[in-house]
Amino acid sequence: MKANMLITSVLVAILCFAAMTTTAFVRKDKGRDNTKNGLVLTDLWKEYTAARNADRPEEIMAVLDEIVSKAKAERLHYDFYTAASQKRLVAINRDWKVSDEYEAWLDKEVDEYAEPIVTFHHNLSKEDPASLTDFVIVSKARLQAARNEAFYGDGLDDLWTGMVKDDYEYTLWILSVIKRSEKAMSLLSEYIGGSYPKTAYLEYRRMVDKYYKRNDDGRAERIAAARSFAEKYAGRAMSLYGKAIVLRGQFDSLSGISESSAALREAQRPAVSVAEPVEATYKILYRDCKSAEKERLSYSKGIDKEIAGKMNDFKLLMESLDRKEIEISFEKDVAVLTLRNLSKADVEFVRDTKDAKPLVRKTVNNPKKSFYVQDTVKIDLPKCDDGDYIFTARNGKVTSKAEWTKKTLSIAVRKDSEKMRFFVADYLTGEPAEKVDLELFRSGKTVTEAKDVTLCKDGFTPLPEVIVDSLKNGAASYLVASCRDRDGFLHKTDEHYIYGNSGYVSDQNGDSGTFCEIFTDKSAYNPGEKVEFKAVLYKGDMGRSLRTFEAGAKVKAELVNAEGKPICGEDLITNEYGSVAGSFDIPSGGRNGEFQVRIAGDGVSSSKGIAVDEFILPTYDLAFDKTDRLFIAGDTVEVTGKVSSFSGHPLSAASVSYSVKRHGKTYASGKLHLDADGSFRIRFGTDGDDDLGFFCVTVKVTDATGETKEFSGVVSALKYFSLAVDVANASKGDINPSDDAWLGTPFMISGEKAVVSFGVKDLRGNVVKSPVEVKYSLSDDS
Repeated sequence: MKANMLITSVLVAILCFAAMTTTAFVRKDKGRDNTKNGLVLTDLWKEYTAARNADRPEEIMAVLDEIVSKAKAERLHYDFYTAASQKRLVAINRDWKVSDEYEAWLDKEVDEYAEPIVTFHHNLSKEDPASLTDFVIVSKARLQAARNEAFYGDGLDDLWTGMVKDDYEYTLWILSVIKRSEKAMSLLSEYIGGSYPKTAYLEYRRMVDKYYKRNDDGRAERIAAARSFAEKYAGRAMSLYGKAIVLRGQFDSLSGISESSAALREAQRPAVSVAEPVEATYKILYRDCKSAEKERLSYSKGIDKEIAGKMNDFKLLMESLDRKEIEISFEKDVAVLTLRNLSKADVEFVRDTKDAKPLVRKTVNNPKKSFYVQDTVKIDLPKCDDGDYIFTARNGKVTSKAEWTKKTLSIAVRKDSEKMRFFVADYLTGEPAEKVDLELFRSGKTVTEAKDVTLCKDGFTPLPEVIVDSLKNGAASYLVASCRDRDGFLHKTDEHYIYGNSGYVSDQNGDSGTFCEIFTDKSAYNPGEKVEFKAVLYKGDMGRSLRTFEAGAKVKAELVNAEGKPICGEDLITNEYGSVAGSFDIPSGGRNGEFQVRIAGDGVSSSKGIAVDEFILPTYDLAFDKTDRLFIAGDTVEVTGKVSSFSGHPLSAASVSYSVKRHGKTYASGKLHLDADGSFRIRFGTDGDDDLGFFCVTVKVTDATGETKEFSGVVSALKYFSLAVDVANASKGDINPSDDAWLGTPFMISGEKAVVSFGVKDLRGNVVKSPVEVKYSLSDDS
């Protein structure tokens, strides 16, 4: 039997050599060419492309069948597998019900073709590392006899695939690096011997793939290991891999250096000292990056030149440290500039109207002039009319622009048994206005006005008849009050929303529909993973105005499988923001495909599709940062996060974009720049009149290998939010007020003091830590 196996191996080797030789001499034959993408039957692939562009499914399938047949006959491995797998996709896209049939067909075709590299590539995402390693061991001889580079695209950089000797070595690299098989690592270490740089790269992968705790001690351990690696290979380009991890680790930790553990500070020696000012440590880090970049450029020969040529870590870190930035925020009547690496900025403050003249135009200096550390410069805004303004700051090509809305009056409208009444007061002091002008808007246009309306001194004033008569049932209108002070400056309220029916805001009448938006934490999942979802329910007219459901509405959430059958569900009740949230576990072992998260009940029926399949493990991930900040309608929302590479390679050069959607429509979008550590920041303004500011933020990342993933999260900027009130010294007992109109939660207290704490709740009902000014009053209704 051994003799037979030996003869077979020799024959295979001879046949492979013959095929390679023939290909070399027939490259100019009609219909064949060794292209850069590994496909040989170029004329047939051109026919396939033409049929696909013309959207002719039958012709597409016929051409793919011809390619499969010809590739089988000529043992063109990559043409065969590409055509066969593409045929499966085309069939499933035409009719998803044939998914199982064509999956079985492709498995059978691959088994019958019986080429180890094809079988390995096909099963890479389907079988566990142990089974794949056993297959590679059994197929070792045939894998060693061939080098099919067209298949070498499953996760290794082309620098390393270019050094791979044969299919056997390649499969061991994939199992070691991507599947993290210890057995494969041992086999690979034995196979490559002590050859540089392969042994060094394998050692590097062992180091970065090791699990480190997500705390200071874990980060310290990782940095210490990277430092040892760099020292071991000092004088060779592979040492740069270790230095990159050390410098990135130092950069990541600088923001919290004062709290860093002793272990982390020791691992960062000597560059980062807790006694040093943060700015000084950034300067030291920049110096070390510059030194490492100089070393990288010094490698000018052989494999070290190739390795060094692939690295841009130090350059990217220096670019991040050198980056100039301007951010603008506002604190009452003060503009706050946050400057990075800038000594000054030219600023302009102007009314957001056509042909308006700047109220401020000057150069402001940054006395600190810190390196990388953000400096703050405050600019007092001049006294001016209420309205919308634009504040611009620039330094050379660095420009930042922010909108500022000044509204110093507040308005309240209510309806009693007789008529609609309103009240206007200073938004800070609460001092009532004496006389105002009223203006009613609809669809952005003035409907009517009432001038010099004198307010009652003892409370709410009846709305003038000219305003009441102009209100339309079922139509959204907005009321604005304004007046001028003794110096002639205009004071205004925000637009106050009034929904038809003689100005009374109705929660029952005028509804034209119910709507539901469903958000999931991802768009694609592996079997066995958990789906986290949230849904926001609305009532009203999509074209005019929507409002969220009241708290207490009952709905049922279900997970529907690819066959359209519900597989799990739970009953949920809306919170005070009209939203529900939950999670489902996707079962393993079932049929994959398009699943649905479905929300139904109380006049609502909505669903969102998610993909469930055996996806190849990604090489990177993205996590949004949690925030305790409460965003109010009109605020500039800030979303931050970080893209992390599982392989240890930087993702700073990845192509990253974002989009923000509101009610399914794009609200904001743009490109993102990743910091050297993979962190990012998204900022977008919100409408101060938006009652239902729920935004879905999606970040799309494409790394250098072409791997693309999308990550989504939900953020809100609400006009109204909940105040959490707790009486710390409440006594046990029940109180049932006799007055049915009584509102609030009754408490019994012991003693002469009531200890009351206030907080703010987000849309999930969680108490947030944002500072919010709370005003309260005590009254005796006895």
